[in-house]
Amino acid sequence: MEKADRAWETGCHLSPLALLTPIPIANVVAPLVIWFIRKNSSSSTDEHGRAVLNFQLTMTLYFAILLLLGILIGK
Repeated sequence: MEKADRAWETGCHLSPLALLTPIPIANVVAPLVIWFIRKNSSSSTDEHGRAVLNFQLTMTLYFAILLLLGILIGK
């Protein structure tokens, strides 16, 4: 594994912190962009990218469902 690959993998894992920006669903878009750019260059980066995307999509879906339930139950 090259040092550059590890840097991209680390960036992919840290990119969901883009959620702190005012861009909606940035926690999914940022790792998606990194994964899409690097998926064919390194199998390791491909695996890490898919794992990060899977986790972020799952958490976003759970949050949306809980938010909807909170709104419906709160009325």
